[in-house]
This record gives sequence, structure tokens and C-alpha cells, in this order.
Amino acid sequence: MRVGVLAVALALCATLALSSSASAQFVDPSLTWQTIETPHFRVIFHPGTEGMAQLTAQAAEEAYSWWTDKLGYEPDSKTNLVVVDYQDGPNGFASLLPNLQVVNFASFAGFASGFSHSGASSWEELVTFHEVGHIVDLDYTKGMAANFRKIFGRVIQPGMQEPTLLVEGIPTYGEYVIRGASRANEPRVAMMLRTMLLEDSFPTYQEASFYYNRDEWPAPGTISHDVGPWFVRFLEAEYGEDTYRQIKEAMAENPWWSYGSLLSVLMPGTGMSGDFNEIFESATGKTGRALWREFRSWLSAQFEPQIDEIRSAGITPSRGVTNSGFYTGGATWGPNGEWIYYTHSDPDRAGGIYRVRPDGTGDEALISGSIGDLAVSPSGESLVYAKMDMYEKFYARYDLYRYDLSSGQETRLTEGERPFQIDMGPDGDSVVYARYNWGQAAPSIHRVDLSSGEISEVRTFDNGTIVEGLALSPDGETLALSLWKRGGFSDVYTMPASGGAPTALTQDGATDYGVAWAPNGNYVLFSSDRTGVYNLHAVRLADGNVFRASNVLTGALAPAVSPDGSEVAFRGYGAEGYDLHVMTYAPESWTQVQAPQADVPEWEGFPETDYPVHDYDPWPSLEPKLWFPVVGGTQIGAATFGQDALFAQSYNASAGWDRQAGTPYLNIGYSYSGVLPTVSGSLYASGAGYSVGVNTSYPLVASVSRSQSLTAGYRVSDFGRLSHTVSAGWSLSHGWSLNMAAVSTDARVDARHNLTAGEAPLTKIQASVRETWQLPLAGPQRLSLRLSGGWSDALVPERGFSVGGQGGPFRVRGFPSGVESGRVAVASSLQYGQRVLEIERGVSLWPVFLDDVNASVFVDAAQTGERLTNYVEDLRVGFGAEVQLTMNLFSYFGGPSLRVGVAQGLGRATPEIYVSFGTDGNGGGVHGRADSSLRDQAWQSTPRSGR
Repeated sequence: MRVGVLAVALALCATLALSSSASAQFVDPSLTWQTIETPHFRVIFHPGTEGMAQLTAQAAEEAYSWWTDKLGYEPDSKTNLVVVDYQDGPNGFASLLPNLQVVNFASFAGFASGFSHSGASSWEELVTFHEVGHIVDLDYTKGMAANFRKIFGRVIQPGMQEPTLLVEGIPTYGEYVIRGASRANEPRVAMMLRTMLLEDSFPTYQEASFYYNRDEWPAPGTISHDVGPWFVRFLEAEYGEDTYRQIKEAMAENPWWSYGSLLSVLMPGTGMSGDFNEIFESATGKTGRALWREFRSWLSAQFEPQIDEIRSAGITPSRGVTNSGFYTGGATWGPNGEWIYYTHSDPDRAGGIYRVRPDGTGDEALISGSIGDLAVSPSGESLVYAKMDMYEKFYARYDLYRYDLSSGQETRLTEGERPFQIDMGPDGDSVVYARYNWGQAAPSIHRVDLSSGEISEVRTFDNGTIVEGLALSPDGETLALSLWKRGGFSDVYTMPASGGAPTALTQDGATDYGVAWAPNGNYVLFSSDRTGVYNLHAVRLADGNVFRASNVLTGALAPAVSPDGSEVAFRGYGAEGYDLHVMTYAPESWTQVQAPQADVPEWEGFPETDYPVHDYDPWPSLEPKLWFPVVGGTQIGAATFGQDALFAQSYNASAGWDRQAGTPYLNIGYSYSGVLPTVSGSLYASGAGYSVGVNTSYPLVASVSRSQSLTAGYRVSDFGRLSHTVSAGWSLSHGWSLNMAAVSTDARVDARHNLTAGEAPLTKIQASVRETWQLPLAGPQRLSLRLSGGWSDALVPERGFSVGGQGGPFRVRGFPSGVESGRVAVASSLQYGQRVLEIERGVSLWPVFLDDVNASVFVDAAQTGERLTNYVEDLRVGFGAEVQLTMNLFSYFGGPSLRVGVAQGLGRATPEIYVSFGTDGNGGGVHGRADSSLRDQAWQSTPRSGR
């Protein structure tokens, strides 16, 4: 699971900016929704998830009771809890503004082996317990802050300033307390911590407490999710079982947190608390840094006996094949053993499929995208893989693709099929795959004929059995399966490839997954944590005996035996992340282990609760729950905003007194995405006049790597003269990778026709395109080129286009804004940026973190006039340099940037020095990732914190 962003102040500013722009389309408008009303939750669900919703409702109330008792706090309103089959893959998140809200994704195969503990009795209970923990923890408001909330409503959120260690550590540690298993003791996380200690790569106290543009492994989200719960476990083990409750109480009693949350209301985005060291000292008597030193020593004591035992048994030798670290997926051998294919992503390179020779040479990128599992054809001529994209504009789903290795051509094989684990038969004519099914239906196994495209069902499972992995035997007759069963069992099975009942090879409390066959078909290999460390294991099919095939200090995962049976490739772990390793395939050296089979309890099915069920009503989530003063420019007033639980409706409103006009004013914006095209409207009225507008937006293309949309709008206003404006627009965004470099294109065309009483009609057409290259050079480097053009039928230059200034499509830094105007205009800007300094330091544990310093150089040029003729003489050219400091505020925010620049306009006597504070809108920043995962793109309209 991944963490979302608890961007309270940023969300506030973003929501205020919502006026006439349509909100994104997140939910299929054809779905009908119902609500289960419990004492503390509204569980909102769509057809196909009824049973999951009932189980979620039950789990939510149980979690609420535990968390409110543990923390001694109850939220003051109900929480909306949405169960939705939106994307392929397990995830969930919680948000605080404008509502208390949790979203749980219905598709969860892979959660037991990917990022959690297989001992969880159900996905619904696990994710709900965690997210409800976020709600109670982060909403915690007492003392003076509670009094401020009574006045201003939910905009008061002091919990937003917790260090990320606690934000993710508290709910995950709670899972450990209630069921004895979570990331706070899970072997995969222990592997990471053990490696940090062994290789002296432990993050600093501040690095572990903020989200920032970190290029080193582990990523900030990984640190908070995996190190955080162990830190909280340490606190409670060493300082008492109620330590984090004392931390919450210390926050409530500290005036900094109360007045900091009030300041964020009066000045959105600027409110700060004090040093969190004061909170730690109140609860434990120690500063954060002192606690961090103790924590590291405590961890060493936890792992030293384990490390000594592993070393005394002898470390299995292996050689590294890749050295990229970060997220390197499992190995798939080519048929002759010449290549090993794998998936990979890191901050500097686009995610996708790569290949490398077994000796570590020839590492190269093949395909970019969000890739699941992959298989190589027996001929070695093509790859078949699961790749995620948007489906019917509303769903993030996997489909099967084929890639021809000689031509480089990619062909889509299925549409909306949702495969996530695949393998290819020995004849290369068909692919067997496990796929997600709609809603709560368990994944099933299917086969697709590659010649005809015909799909046939191999096996369906009841909702208590979840397929997590599969592999075809060398003769294509048998499937090895990783199956997770409700109740907490993750084991290895076999079944006939033609269908039939699975037979357990392992069935105990260990997490066994990642199945692979030996070339002669006599062993099934897999990864297991049965020793407390993930190692490679194998089952001998002749007698069912289980063997440990490796003994490593860190971890060994996802085995794959070479075609000649001489070597085993696997995912190894090191201080830089996951990489491919190869060791000798030697069954004679393996150690037999005891693996007695336990009884798996029969799943009783989804529960039926007595809670009332009714059709979804958006009003409880839409009704205003907060307000804040507006003091700026000529206006004094109050504002509010809201959003419904399905993110289909949103609004903002403000009213007050306009001092310049000497009259009251009213400003309202509303957006509805429950239909296509999406619709939004705005209204402004004061004694000086009014303006009313409506806009629509329709997505022509919606995918992971590209989007294309059309917009249209109409506005009428009268501030002394009646004016009608019709507008239309087209936009395109496209990203891809090219030889390890990431390339993105953004293009836009806007047209507007205006009729104003007493003035000639005015038509304006404007177009712009920007290309950005994330260069495959040392350190993040980015080159950006932007071209813009505009035409109008303006009778006077001032009604046309203006050039100059620091921003806008016709900017020329080094010249003042509006230095020249005309009917037509063209402009270009070329900018190169590079990171020059990684600060990555905070001031004690105040909620501010100084991240990177980026430097860029640029050249801007623009021309305008009645028509463009004297291209050289009339060209305005400016050049210069900028330095950009990126920051983080409030732990979870990817924060603003401070830009300082100097620009010289050709022909001007002196250069211009300028300073700006905000996000980088010039394409010169270099701290962004080359690719962004689909999960980072989804549900991005709301502040949230997730798994």
C-alpha cells in the first residue's frame, strides 16, 4: 500500500482556486451507490461489493471502538467510508478535509505478499483498521484547538503537523498490538531495517520525519510506512504502553499546536506548530534525536542474535546482476539463458521492462509503463506482459500486451481483462493468467489463445481464496500457485493446468509466495519467511519434502531457475533497494525443513449486519463543515468549501464586503463530474455588477501516459457594460521514455470570442506546446522547450497579446510585463535545469524541511505586433539564470519553492532581479520523478493519508 498526502493547507488553497474549471472524473457515472449507516460511519458501495461493504462496516465499528479507547478521543462527526473497485491492486487512503473520509479499493490480490503480513484474517479488516486509525489519530483535537474548531469547523487540523514517522507508524503499530502481526514485526520490513544497520545506511531523524524529493533508497513513503511502526513499537516497549497516547495529549496541551492550526486558517499554507521535540520530551523526557539514537541501538539488539545465527550457518554465495536498486522486480529467463528480463523503476528512470545478461552486462530498457507480471515466449522472440492503463476513462486496469523484440512493436492483446499474474505455455500458443474480477469476486484463472484471441476459463475460486501468483510446469500440464486464504494463510499449491482442485504443498503460518519450477519439473521453488528471514525454498514433488535453498543476511525473493538448470536468479536486497542476484542451483546443498500442514479454517462468507441500508445521499458530505476569514485585496469576508464522498461534486463559496466597490459581494463555484461531459459553473455578484459562467469538459483520451480533452464555456457579465464570451479549448498531455530518458509533451489550444456592448467583437486564438526531457545524465537534469503563438482580430494592440514579464505564454524575463502589445504574438523559451545541492535538513523538528537547490539557465524570446514581419528587429530577447530552493512544510507536504532569478533583456541598461514564492511553473525544476505511478495519479483531488 502506498501513502497519500495529508495536504490540508494546500488542499485549502487548491479548493479556493476552483471556480470555473471542471473537476477530474474519478467515479464511473453509470454506477449506482448505496450507503450502510452505522453509528460512526457511512459505508458507501456500488453493485458487486455488497458483501465487502458489510464486512467493512463491521470492521470499521470494531476499529473505531479500539482506536478511540486507545487514544482517548472520538471524532466529532461520522466518517464516509467508500468501497470501490477503481484500480487493480490493493490500496486505501484516509482524508480529513472537508470530510472525514476513507477509501478502500476492492481489488487486493498481492497484499499479503507485497506489503503486509499474510496473517491478516481479511483485507477488509486490515485496511479498514489502518485507515480508521489515521482518522482518529490525525483528527485528534483537544484543548484550545478544540475550541477553535468549534468556531471554524474542520479546517482546524493540528494533527497535520505530526512527523511522518508517527503518521504512518501509529496505525501500523496498532495492527501489531491488536493481532500480533503487521509491518511492526513483518520479516520483509525487518529485512530492510537489518540491512540499514548492516550497511550503515540508516536514515537520520529528520529524513525519517518528512516527505521530500529524496533520490536515495528507501523513499520517504517507505521510511514512514516501514520504519515508523518499529519506532512506535520501540517507544511503547521502552517508555510504556500508552506512550503515543501521551504524545497526542502533549500535542493537545501545547499552545503551539493550537495557535499554529489557527494561523493556518487566517493565512492558509503558513500556519506552523512548534518543535516536535517538545512533544517528545513531554511524553518521554527525551528529544527526538535522543530517541532516534536509542531506537537505533534498540534495533541492533533486536537483530544481532539473528545476524549471528545466519552468519554461523554460512551465507549462500551469489553474484549481483543489476545495481540499480529501488524497485527491481523478479527475474524471467529467456529460453536460451542469454537474457534475464525484469521490471524496474527508480526516481531517475521511467518504470518498465528491462533486460540484462546473466553476467551483468548489456542492461537496457525495453518498454515503459506500469508493468505487472511478464513472460518470455519459448522462441525468445517476444514478451507477453500485464500493463496497466485507464479503461473506459474511469478504471485503472491491467491488460495483456505483446512486445516483438526484433521490431520493437507493442500489440495490445486484451481489453479490460485485468490480468496480474501470467505465464506462457511451452508451445508459445497460449498464455495462462490470474485476473481480477469485478467487485468482491475472487480472482480466477483463464487462458487466452494468442492466435485466435479466444479466452477460456480454467478455474474459479470462492471469495475466501485469493490467487497471488502462478507458474506453468515445463510440460505445461500443471500450475504451481501462490494462494492466500481468508483467515491468514499464504501457501503453495499445484493444480492441473486444464482445471481442477488445488493441492496444498505447504499449509502453515509462514508466508510462502513467488512460485517457480525447476526445468525438470521435480521441484517447485518459492520464497518463504518461515525462518524469520525471507529465503528461497523448494518442495520436492516426489515426496512433498520442503527444503531451504538459501541462507542470506538480507533477503532472497522471487526465484527463477535458468533454462539449463545451473543457476537461480532472485530478487536480493541491499542498502540501495532490490536488485537481481544469481546463485548456483544445487539441490544437493539444500537443507530440509519441517513444514507440518495446519488446518485452514473454513471461510464462513461475508457477514450480514443489521445496519440500515439506503440509497447514497451526497448532502451529508456536501454540507459546509468549515469556514475561514477572507482578508485580501479589496475584500473582507468569509469562505467555505465542500466535496461529496464520491468526489463527484465540489464547491466553494465566499461572501463579504468589497471595500473598493463599497458593496457586498458573493462568489460561488460549483463542479459536477457525475456525468460526461463534466460541468462546472461560477457566479460573482456585487453592487458593481455580476458575472455568471458555465463550462464543460470531455476527456477524449484518458490513459496512464497520455490524456486529451475538449472544453467549452460561456460567460455573461455586466459591470457597467454587458459582455458575452464563448470559449473552447483542446489540451494534450503525453509522456514516454526514450533510452532511459523521460520525455513529456504538453500542448494546448484555446479560442475565445467576446461581444461587449460599445466595443467591436474580439476573437482570440492561442496555442502552446512544451517538451520536457528528463536527461539520462548524472543527477536529475531537465531540458524544457516551450513554443507559443496567438492571433486576434483586435482593432487596438492593447486588446490583443502582451509580451514580457516572468510568467505567461509570452513571457520574456528581463522585460517588464506588457512591454509591447499587438494583434499577433509568438514566443519561445528554452531552459536547462540541474540540481546543484541536496540540503535535506530541517531545523530541529519544526515542520519545515529544506530539500534541494536547483539552478537553471534560460533564454526567452517573443515578438508581437500588427503582423510579424521584422523577425529580428522586433524580437524581444531575455536571458538569465534562476536558483530554486524546494521545501517541505508540515511533514507530509511536498512543499513550495523559493525562486530567485536575474534576467537581462537585450537592449536594456540593467538586469532585472526577481523573487517569487510558489510552485515551479516554468519547467525548470529538476526534482520531479521521471515517471509517476498510476497510484500516485489516482484520487489526487483530496488530502489523504493511506497505506
